[in-house]
Amino acid sequence: MCKPACPSPGAFECNGLTLTQCRTNQTGFDVVKTCAIDTECDPAAGDCGQLCTPGRFQCNGATLRKCGSDGHWVDSAKCETSALCSVTNDGATGSCVPSPCGTADFTCSAEKLQKCRDDRTGYDDYRTCVSAPLCDAPSARCIEPTCPQPNAYQCFGQDLKQCAGDQTSWVPIKTCDAGQYCDPTAPGCSTECPANPVRCNGKVMERCTKNSGWTTQATCATPDLCSCALTDPDGAGPLTNTCALGLFTDGCGNALCGGSKAQFQCQGPQP
Repeated sequence: MCKPACPSPGAFECNGLTLTQCRTNQTGFDVVKTCAIDTECDPAAGDCGQLCTPGRFQCNGATLRKCGSDGHWVDSAKCETSALCSVTNDGATGSCVPSPCGTADFTCSAEKLQKCRDDRTGYDDYRTCVSAPLCDAPSARCIEPTCPQPNAYQCFGQDLKQCAGDQTSWVPIKTCDAGQYCDPTAPGCSTECPANPVRCNGKVMERCTKNSGWTTQATCATPDLCSCALTDPDGAGPLTNTCALGLFTDGCGNALCGGSKAQFQCQGPQP
């Protein structure tokens, strides 16, 4: 996002004796008038005024200026933004306030990714990440979670793992022995295929057989789509939920997750 060329619509600034005003679309300043030599341009009043009182301070946009002995303003300091230029009501003192953002445009507050305001006066919520460790302020982004759901179980071959609470990693739980099947639903290790031999292992649809154990049937785009596909494996779409795509076969008995029903069928080795 491009930063505005002037701080706020309608704001006045002085360029020497020339009074300018910020456009409503903040794309720049327009000249309002030029003050006479025996007067002073006054951005606070938005007009030409009397000569200033020596020693007093005033903010002219992001510029802190001090009144000289001749009654004319002299630039004293350049603040980061106009909002960070601060002068007391009586004009006796003035200073540039340090930005709470420092030099960082982004920061993290727990799982909230926050962005510094254009006027550098503080941070606003920009995005909500899945968890605090997945908030990455230096790269101004939310890191994608390693696993889809906190504390969910999933099998990786014979290894049973659990998604960490902050979704940053898979935590090893146990390794099943030879002759056992890893089961994320129990969770644990089993020695026989269940009555329903088809399951979703994360986003992977698997089938259990006595000789091969759990083998991949289809890889879905998401775990939810895998679950949806199980509700209506051969029909035109899920019957009991709102999932738009189901599980079909390609005509040769190979599962297609989230695809469309095949218009052909295999007869022997050829389609």
